[in-house]
Amino acid sequence: ARLEGEVEEEHMESMRKHFAVAIARLEGEVESLQQEREQLSSKLKERQAANQGKASAADKDLAKRTKERVKELESKLSELNAKQREYSKLIGLKEKAEREAKRLNEEATQAKKRRTALQREIRSEAQRHAKALREQSNETSKARRMFEKSEVQLNRTRDDKKRLEMALHRKHEEVVAAKRLM
Repeated sequence: ARLEGEVEEEHMESMRKHFAVAIARLEGEVESLQQEREQLSSKLKERQAANQGKASAADKDLAKRTKERVKELESKLSELNAKQREYSKLIGLKEKAEREAKRLNEEATQAKKRRTALQREIRSEAQRHAKALREQSNETSKARRMFEKSEVQLNRTRDDKKRLEMALHRKHEEVVAAKRLM
């Protein structure tokens, strides 16, 4: 993504330079055409003033050609002005696109940071959960062992009680048998 951004930035810089050169060239053309138009207009006015109504066919022909050239220059001048406006508009659009691309890159960077933070949080939560499960499992195992130990002890106590009862029962029968014999 970073490499693409650098390539895009280089491309935009290249376009910016191209448009700057094109606008400078157009401005130069506009200036030279305006100068040429002014020169032709002043020559025409000088000739008209010098001839004061007695224009020869050559003067009329020159005046006609000069007017056509002035018209041609004005047409080209308006064309160049339109191109210059179009280039300016394109530069504005390009700058707007650059700002939008920068904004989107910043949003993407923020989204990556949020994703990384969420992944870290999920990993941390998973570790806490695994630890809790291990602790619960350990507690369960410990309780089971204590229960089994208690059950063994209880069975031992029951067995001892039975033996004691049997011993007491035998002694009781012996005492009863001894009393009968007496």
